[in-house]
Amino acid sequence: YETAVKMAERLFPNGLQVKDNYKNVVIASGDSYPDALTATTTAYNYNAPLLLTQKGQLPKDTAEYLKKVNPSRIVIVGGTQTINEAVEKELEAFGKIKRISGLNRYGTSVENAKDLLRWIMDNNETKWVHGHFGDKGIVYLASGENFPDALAAASPAAVAGSPLLLTMKNQLPKEVKDFIIANKAKEVRVIGGTGSVSDAVIRELRDSNLTANRIAGLDRSATSVEIAKEFYPNANHVFVTSGAGYADALTGATLAAKEGSPVLLLPNADTVSDAVKAYLETYDVTSFTILGGTGTVSEKARTEINNIILGR
Repeated sequence: YETAVKMAERLFPNGLQVKDNYKNVVIASGDSYPDALTATTTAYNYNAPLLLTQKGQLPKDTAEYLKKVNPSRIVIVGGTQTINEAVEKELEAFGKIKRISGLNRYGTSVENAKDLLRWIMDNNETKWVHGHFGDKGIVYLASGENFPDALAAASPAAVAGSPLLLTMKNQLPKEVKDFIIANKAKEVRVIGGTGSVSDAVIRELRDSNLTANRIAGLDRSATSVEIAKEFYPNANHVFVTSGAGYADALTGATLAAKEGSPVLLLPNADTVSDAVKAYLETYDVTSFTILGGTGTVSEKARTEINNIILGR
């Protein structure tokens, strides 16, 4: 929760900015990742910081930040099973409440996408003129059963103005499939290997006359590197966090999107994967930001990354 506030302060050093006639803050669950996975794209769209809360109580750090920045609208991402009505009542003291949620994590990702589509079409944003799904007609699809791939994809999806939707491993949820078809996606980019999203989902998409392509590495860390190569080939700055926990990466992905930088995932707090090492040794990265404390990325890992960059 404290890390989320620090990210917000870095993102908006001079206070909140007005968008859609409101000064917005987006709130997601810090306890349960499924509903929160697509909150990064929401925060980017609303030009808002992404803060975290517990299910039944608003953390002190979050409440103090809200008092300081004085938002006029709070956008809650997720249903009452992850952020309950008691917290919503607390949040009402800070601004108008808007909740984006579906019946489950997959439905929430669709409702998030619908909200993105409504807002951009209502405001005639030019990046949607080539199709409903961002400037290249792309929608991103990641596992809703684990979080690393979706977190690594959140930054490029947000920047492109494209929805990030969630799927089961072996079956595309009906509401997700219906939304993709109805809005005529030109391409579905499936994020992660077959251990996260199976080839059965790819076949289901292609059987529906949809173009589907996979972006994946051998593991979650390598997948984050493949995403960085694909979408940020000229990045000079990267964000680094652990793929073993989601909260720090979730809030940091919004900052990464705003700064046009990739998020690289380490396998754990102490280990810099071979894929991340190879990326840092090959690409022109000159600086990095660690998302989270030493429990997320240890001093040992930080020093190793620093030495790779300095010694390149």
